[in-house]
Parts: sequence; C-alpha cells; structure tokens
Amino acid sequence: MRLVEISRGQSPVLKKNHLLATLTIVVMVGFTAPASSSTPTSEQWWNSRHTQDLLMQMRRMGRLVEYIANRFPVNKHQARRIVSEAFRQGSAGDLAPELVLAVIAVESTFRPRVVSHAGARGLMQIIPKWHPDTIAEIGGANALFDPNKNIQAGVRILAAYLDAQDGNLRKALLRYNGSHRNPRSPYADKVLGQYENLLVVATLGS
Repeated sequence: MRLVEISRGQSPVLKKNHLLATLTIVVMVGFTAPASSSTPTSEQWWNSRHTQDLLMQMRRMGRLVEYIANRFPVNKHQARRIVSEAFRQGSAGDLAPELVLAVIAVESTFRPRVVSHAGARGLMQIIPKWHPDTIAEIGGANALFDPNKNIQAGVRILAAYLDAQDGNLRKALLRYNGSHRNPRSPYADKVLGQYENLLVVATLGS
C-alpha cells in the first residue's frame, strides 16, 4: 500500500482505507463466542472485524453526504451518488475517497455538467484532448457529464500522475490541474485544505 503526503510538513497518511488513530470502534456486531469457550474462532473474529469495517465505511459515507449536500449546490440524492462512486473508484485506484471528493469540490463544486473556458468537463474537470485513451475507455467525451464515468476517468488520471511523481501528492495535483509550471499556484493548497477538512468530517461529522 502506497503512502502519500497530504499537506506541507505533515506526516504521510495511507491513501486507501486509512483510519484515524483517535477513532475507536467498540461496537461488536454479529459476534457470538462458542458456549464452551470465551475465545472467538478465527472465522468469527474475521467476520466481526469485517462487519466493523463496513459499519465504519457507511458512517463515513453518511457524514460526507450530509456535509456535501448542506454546503454545495447538490441535493442529497446526487451527493450520495457522487460519494458512493468516489469510494468505489477510489478503492480501485488506491486513492482515498476524501481526496477524490476534495478534487471535485475545488474543480467543479460538485456540478456534473459544468464546462470551463478551457474545455474541461464535469465533476473532475477533465479536458478530453489531453487524455484520449482514458476518454475512449469511458465511451467518449460526452461521457464526462456522467458523474460515475467522470470520477472513473479522473481517478485514473490522478493516480497515474501520482505514480509518475513518486507519490508526491502536491506535484501530482499540480500536474492534474496543469499548473505545475507555476510555483505560486494555489491549486494544491486548495485541494489539500479540502482533503484535510473532509477527513475530519468523515470521522467526526460536521
């Protein structure tokens, strides 16, 4: 599992399925110890742990949906669809879903049909001509107006930049935005600020 720096001067965090150290789960669901022993079997322990992980993910998603629906021009149904896809594609691309959502917040403020003056489209503001192979894989440029397809393409692009930059998230974000030649670009700081905020929201709520 790769490590990624999330902000200047801070320690690395896990990109995928990270758990903040301050969060403790005390609810044990679906665990029943055998009558003859107080020690769970390995299968029972695994099932219990898996249940805890699923519950934690559902809580994270619910908090993010509430936060996004309350602060951005998107209703709760749309927010739920975007958050769900960020978790799904983030898992596939080894990116934290909060990072994916942070890019969306900065790029489009969660508006799926927005087009920039440079021709960038959709939630993650992708310019078709710069990523022809990825665009072809999702079904063409118009598919970028589909939230699921757009997030799929955006995650692939950002993950590729992150690999090319040896895991340096700041540099990868500047490449994603096309501002890597501008050392004073505020873009990376904006995304990282949103990312840190969304990590707190996902863990503790807004």
